[in-house]
Amino acid sequence: MSPLRVVDLFAGAGGLSLGVERGGKRVGGAKVVLAVEASAKAARTYRANHPQAVVLEEAIDADWNVVEKLKEELDDPACDVLVGGPPCQGWSSLASRGDKARRDGLNACVGYFVAQVERLMPPAVVMENVRGLAVKDKGEHLRDLLANLERLGYRAWSHDVRSADYGVPQLRHRVFVVAVQQDLEVEYELSPTHHRSADQRGLDLGDGLPAWLTVWDAIGDLPSIPAGGRATAYEAGPMTEFQQAMRRGCEELTWHEAPNHSDQIRRVLCALNEQGASRASIEDEVGLTSGFHNTYCRLRSDEPATAVTSSVGRVSSGRYAHPFDDRALTPREAARLQTFPDDYVWKAERWPVYLQIGNAVPPLLAEAVLTPLLERLVRSLS
Repeated sequence: MSPLRVVDLFAGAGGLSLGVERGGKRVGGAKVVLAVEASAKAARTYRANHPQAVVLEEAIDADWNVVEKLKEELDDPACDVLVGGPPCQGWSSLASRGDKARRDGLNACVGYFVAQVERLMPPAVVMENVRGLAVKDKGEHLRDLLANLERLGYRAWSHDVRSADYGVPQLRHRVFVVAVQQDLEVEYELSPTHHRSADQRGLDLGDGLPAWLTVWDAIGDLPSIPAGGRATAYEAGPMTEFQQAMRRGCEELTWHEAPNHSDQIRRVLCALNEQGASRASIEDEVGLTSGFHNTYCRLRSDEPATAVTSSVGRVSSGRYAHPFDDRALTPREAARLQTFPDDYVWKAERWPVYLQIGNAVPPLLAEAVLTPLLERLVRSLS
């Protein structure tokens, strides 16, 4: 059987596609033939890392038609799996603080994705989004999405997954919707590959699964640098299997460059004098009067990160301070926590790269979600 043909909509920097490709290698092949991304910089990053795919730098709206694009670009509308991560800020826990018109526009992208499903009617569909899709308005939006897919003749499943349970060194939750045409009689199941250990780092609890990966499992081999500093050499060998896998034979260290900080933020970081330290213990000392409770906080080295978002380079925006160094995370550290390998090419300046990394689907999470679907789909279609 030929490799499964995959189309990736709202493709971003390509995290979901990388998961497709990795999962496909396990089952005989899956090839992303077309990717669509509106951001010029993210599209450049995608092209640099997925040269086999046709990449369209276009916005998907109510009039956009995936079947027409496949015919125009590839002379072939065939697609086995349609995947995508429509913009999710409209469902996020902070969305209510933004502009309503913008939120409505972002939320509409889920509807645009379903419209492409209806036009293309592929055997299988995978959509990723934030947890808010499942919990906002008591789950009404997720129920509507599943009902629409079932109306089109699909069996649909939704999974609220915690990234750490699937080999990603962070706790962020994501929602995946998986749908398969009913006549294929495919059953989809998803099982964790990792779990929380008794002490976060020690032996597992007896079910045979390895413990969650920690921040230090992911970035502990990277050189210590100050705020505003950078390093271009590893200086030490990998200390964990994860670090070795992320290096993929790289000899030069890239994107390990830290943002500089104002004198005020430097004082805050110095006051946070131990890993895991929180702003609650230093607010009076350094005069912090604004920001949310989880800003200006250090990560713990012996636990997964809380969540990697597009603001990961700013300690004023979340728990993004390095466990030991007085600085925010570098793009390389953020990419490691998102499970992008060190040879992944980022085609932008530092702050747009932070944005691309934070908005991406962690490739290892995408691989874990997609592999059981691709396995069953190959058997069903062969």
